[in-house]
Amino acid sequence: MELSDRKKKILHVVVDDYITDVEPVSSKKIQERHLQKVSSATIRSELAALEEMGYLGHPHTSAGKIPMPKAYRYYVDKLMEKGKLTHKEVDYIQNQFNAHIAETEFLVKNAAKVISDITNYTGVGVQNIKNDENIQNIKLVPLSKKTILLIVVTETKVLKDSIIKTENDIDELYVDTGAEILRNIFCGKNVCQAVKIGEEIVFKEFNRYRILFENIIEIFREYIDTCGEKVFTEGTSKMLNCPEFCDIEKAKNFLTIIDSKQKLASMLKEGAAKSVELTVKIGSEDEDETKDFSVVSANYSIMGKSIGSAGVIGPLRMDYGKVVSVLECIRSTIDEIIKK
Repeated sequence: MELSDRKKKILHVVVDDYITDVEPVSSKKIQERHLQKVSSATIRSELAALEEMGYLGHPHTSAGKIPMPKAYRYYVDKLMEKGKLTHKEVDYIQNQFNAHIAETEFLVKNAAKVISDITNYTGVGVQNIKNDENIQNIKLVPLSKKTILLIVVTETKVLKDSIIKTENDIDELYVDTGAEILRNIFCGKNVCQAVKIGEEIVFKEFNRYRILFENIIEIFREYIDTCGEKVFTEGTSKMLNCPEFCDIEKAKNFLTIIDSKQKLASMLKEGAAKSVELTVKIGSEDEDETKDFSVVSANYSIMGKSIGSAGVIGPLRMDYGKVVSVLECIRSTIDEIIKK
């Protein structure tokens, strides 16, 4: 059943005021602040109807109403206005992402920190580490007569830099030829393919450059061993400052979730699985431990390749408009830097 315009207005007011004041919202407060031309009796009637429909509830000690998860869902989907970030906040976001843009671990971890800093909720980042990363470039940089820096670059990151020590002196021809051979063999292949090629062909045919191949194959193997997900959290203690978490059970549930990296990853990955850019999950009907929390997350990509997700975990009474604006500002900042 679609809500009338007046019910929408009253629901909007209740959610906004409760997010700001953390107090049950009375018909008198609604009339005085927002609907002076509507009688208090009419507002009470509308509040009662919204409660009956499952949008509002009321604490036993108060005549005022509080939003239920259904109200937050409707608010986010149909009523919410995005928060306007200050120039200072936008500058802070842009300054935090001006460096290390190719390092996906830094990007995801930093996104969690920036989100937490601006929203004052707990920031969470989940980095995707996949073994289908294509190798884009390989560089050799001589450091001394017997040491070389080996750099492997994939589509989304510097995979690793490794210092190689040789038994014999190396010259410019050795470095240039070695780098060209490595690029010709490995560039355009994914990491798993590279390991297979190295094991089957390389050691037999390029014995003079064996030490280079041994090191690069080791880098690929280490990368495969770490494939999966890395989870980062920032500002964990900020949630405990929210009035809701004076309740010991809610605080315990929150700390349990934060301690479970697998749980956090699954909460943030839901949007990625559905190819949705931004996801707002409000409470949970199936799991008691997450029923008092909301998660807002965004998926981030570099050159069309997903690198992971970042967002916040916070109370149901979250400033959703502000959070969404922060996540979108981070995405647009990353996109702009990559275009340069």
